[in-house]
Amino acid sequence: CGSSFGSALGWSGQAWGRAMPMSSSLPALPPMPQPPGSGGSASSNARGGSRASRNRDRERAASAGKLGQNAENWGGKAIGGLKLPIATNSRPNDAVRAVVRHLEPVELCVQKRSPSRLEVALKEAKGTKYLKTMEVVRRSKSTPALEKHALETCMASQVVKATATLTHWQQGVRDIHLARHERDAEKLRESLENWRFSEEEPEVAKAKEDLDRWRRIEETFPPLLQAGLEARDIPQLKSIMAEVGSSNPVNLEGVKEARQLLRAHARQTRALKEAMEARKSAAMAEALAAWEFDPSEQLPQHVSELLNSYGAQAEALREALAPEGENGYNVDKLVHAVNGWSFELEATDYAEAAKLLKAHNATGHHLEQLLLSNVEVQIHQDDDTMQELLSK
Repeated sequence: CGSSFGSALGWSGQAWGRAMPMSSSLPALPPMPQPPGSGGSASSNARGGSRASRNRDRERAASAGKLGQNAENWGGKAIGGLKLPIATNSRPNDAVRAVVRHLEPVELCVQKRSPSRLEVALKEAKGTKYLKTMEVVRRSKSTPALEKHALETCMASQVVKATATLTHWQQGVRDIHLARHERDAEKLRESLENWRFSEEEPEVAKAKEDLDRWRRIEETFPPLLQAGLEARDIPQLKSIMAEVGSSNPVNLEGVKEARQLLRAHARQTRALKEAMEARKSAAMAEALAAWEFDPSEQLPQHVSELLNSYGAQAEALREALAPEGENGYNVDKLVHAVNGWSFELEATDYAEAAKLLKAHNATGHHLEQLLLSNVEVQIHQDDDTMQELLSK
């Protein structure tokens, strides 16, 4: 079955010749059954046999001569794009046409080097369609027995070799997929060049899209990344990295450095937030001193303003804790100082001021309760006087 199909599978006419040796001495046909009542026997055959036997021998010799007259070109008959093991002067019969219809889809997929389509074609070629084609070949009345055998062998061997080809190609598909997953542009180009699959192949189409996108990224983004790194411009770097995304080529210049800088910014931002939420002035001062980026960002500006207000807030607490002569503590100052404190709750002045304010609130509540109790007593003792008082 040496053909364009056989060549795609790595076969040649010589290889088919080794699988199906054809020479002047053709393989012997199986013994043909004697029809009942023919009168043929071993003794009559020895004497030359009956006329029917001699006719069958002549037909067999003619068939063998027809197939063997071009033995050196066995497989040279091209029908429907396939070279089949029939003599070059033979006309296609129903068996040949059935084999051509069966193998053509597989042959087309092999010629186009399309693994996905070849897989689909082989599933059909190995199923019920294979059995039906084999039945057509075997029941063909216009096909000699030897030619039937050659067609059956050719059909089976082509399907087997196409299956081996598909297994080999599937490794190529995995190589391309792995290169895409690793985002290795050079490796992906080498895989596409080595396997030379059809451009209509889904994995090949996706690979070419990736290469085009990576090429545009390699031409556009490295200069922008370099400028952002030099200026330590975090908003610009975030915008570029978001546009590049996670599908950028693995070796894109500047991406590694940009990610490291963005991680450092996120780490220092987190330290400032944690110190501010813990209301620890020492931690805020330490995190602000370690800040390596634009000091005009909102978060470091807010922390800096808080630290600048530390002295004023501490002074307000000290003033609130100083009694004002016979009147004692100024409650309004205590409330203002305690509510305006933005730092550690363990600070001595803050804890003392909060304690005084709590005691004041508790005392005021107690006095209110005493006043209400006294009003109730007075209502019972002097209803008219207390009603006048309450009305006022």
